[in-house]
Amino acid sequence: MNLDEDVVFLYLTSHGSMNHELAVEMWPLDLNYIRPEDIRTYLDDAGIRWRIILISACYSGGFIKALQNEHSLIFTAAASDKASFGCANENEYTYFGEALFKNMEDKPYQFVEHFVQAMEKVRQRELHENLIPSEPQLFIGKLMKEKLKLLERDIAKVTISRDQLN
Repeated sequence: MNLDEDVVFLYLTSHGSMNHELAVEMWPLDLNYIRPEDIRTYLDDAGIRWRIILISACYSGGFIKALQNEHSLIFTAAASDKASFGCANENEYTYFGEALFKNMEDKPYQFVEHFVQAMEKVRQRELHENLIPSEPQLFIGKLMKEKLKLLERDIAKVTISRDQLN
């Protein structure tokens, strides 16, 4: 990874707690929950500057404050005081994951636009099912806004090149 240029895309999905921790379970191991400060420390220690972090968990909005900086885009499934929905063994996706990843159109990716559309899909579904709104959250650091334009341009180039090969 080129630490000055490359962008890490980190997607975490698990059960979240009101204490803003992500559950990590793998019996018979006794693993610690993941706190937002842990994630920040891991990324900082690795020297990873540019970060797109998606967290699909209840109360995941509580991760934003600890993770935010000018080089980050953070998108969470719920506000810091809200549950998210769809986390069940029989589901392929959570509501958040489905809104983000299922039936993605094969077109150049626009991160912020796509995330805002996902937020609306989740809102509509929760409204339709009479659920307490999860209120997904989005944070974009000042420097990340410009970096996203470059990243989206590069993704578009790769998509065009791939399409020409087919």
